[in-house]
Amino acid sequence: MFFKSALAIAAMVLGTASYAATETFDFTGSYAGTYYHSKEFAGDNGSYIDVSAVAVKNGRLKKAVVGQWTYGGLGVCNSLGRYGCKESHTVDGYGRDDYLKFSLDHDVKISSISFSDYGNNSFNVYADGSLYNLDYSSSGKWNGEIVAGSTFFIGASEWKSGFKVKSVTVHYDVSEVPLPAAGFLLLGGLGGLVAMRRRKT
Repeated sequence: MFFKSALAIAAMVLGTASYAATETFDFTGSYAGTYYHSKEFAGDNGSYIDVSAVAVKNGRLKKAVVGQWTYGGLGVCNSLGRYGCKESHTVDGYGRDDYLKFSLDHDVKISSISFSDYGNNSFNVYADGSLYNLDYSSSGKWNGEIVAGSTFFIGASEWKSGFKVKSVTVHYDVSEVPLPAAGFLLLGGLGGLVAMRRRKT
């Protein structure tokens, strides 16, 4: 019985375990009216997310840039001039439907989005082949769960939409490396116990 128990514990150690991780990407900071074709942001749990912008007009993709503001977060500019954006720098549906594109190196589920509101609280999420028409609260928060894959879009759902994205929170499964250092120590201890057990019998 003892040896069977030891083998069961060893099998558990040798197996690959996984755990759920939660990560928030904060897009606010000291960046008043700074524009990028794309920018990488670090999360609070060690991952990185790349953000770029696109716009859609009459079913066609148009070039756009990402704008970042200290308190507002991320917006979209469709016409960048010498002295900044020449039109609205929010994510909106005026003339073109603006979208922020978020890319990671692993699959995630979106659990929370924080907004600065300049419109009617409506927005779209396009993720994993599905389009979601959603609304955030009067405090600028949306909470839920969307299977997003490694790339997803947050954008305007209609011409009255208008917002900037302050933060995005995701969660995902993390697989540990099989047989970590602690596993070797545990197996070594089990081997010693087995040897002692044999001597006693």
